[in-house]
Amino acid sequence: MGRSLREGVRLGALADACLVVGPPALYLLVFLAPSETRLALSLSHAAPSFYSLYTSHFVHFTVAHLTANVVGYLIATTVGYLLARTAGARGRYRIALFVIVTVLPPVLSVLNLAISRPSIGYGASGVVMGTVGLVPVFVFVYLHHRPRTGGSVEDAPVLFFCGFAVVGVSAPIGWLGVGISAAALLSAVLYGIDIRIDFGSLAALPPGHLELLVAGVIIGVGYPAVAFPSDPYVQGGLVNLYVHLLGYAFGFIPAYLTPSVGSNVLVTVSKAWGPSDSSIEDGG
Repeated sequence: MGRSLREGVRLGALADACLVVGPPALYLLVFLAPSETRLALSLSHAAPSFYSLYTSHFVHFTVAHLTANVVGYLIATTVGYLLARTAGARGRYRIALFVIVTVLPPVLSVLNLAISRPSIGYGASGVVMGTVGLVPVFVFVYLHHRPRTGGSVEDAPVLFFCGFAVVGVSAPIGWLGVGISAAALLSAVLYGIDIRIDFGSLAALPPGHLELLVAGVIIGVGYPAVAFPSDPYVQGGLVNLYVHLLGYAFGFIPAYLTPSVGSNVLVTVSKAWGPSDSSIEDGG
């Protein structure tokens, strides 16, 4: 029993490391490939190939673009993972991140093709925004794990709506952005008006935990300000704000809904990948 538990822990830790470090490593490897190869892996809106629906999300043509996505991915996944780990919910985060890395890219590509235009799509920004969308969920997963602080996973949309408010202000869409921000802020207020969080208990959290929560709030709400620049034209290209928005939404919504619609499946798959922190504690 003890040996199988240790093997499960090692398997889970290996899966976690692969999901956090693996994609950035692949981004770098693809970047080192010849430009002709990277262009072939990109998504052509005029003549899309089946494989490019996935591979285009690993392609970058400038160091600045690559660096921004690698740093953004590592920051968002590290904070999300640490929140999940301190809450004993590594298995849940592992599955959510696995879905973002494997399923989200082709979904974003298909939805991107729905808007017909003569362009080439590439870059991991949509996936990065998916990992950012996970963070508000796991901020409240952590709070739910600490009953004395108040808050539960059901309260996570308040941060998501705040993030959308930032999108409306940052994106170059004029009065439409103002309307989006106003609607998002109103939704956040209406959703959060009944949330009861004991801030005194937050101050008594173990060392580093409060800082981790603050980092989660800043990333989950503030990162859209970086992902939705007021000037979308950069280095001869155009930032795909549409894909950024879809990535942020599709990162948050499935992770938020999972406990309600698929918790049994999640638990089964998580156990197959190795125990989470909570199961390790139970095995004592």
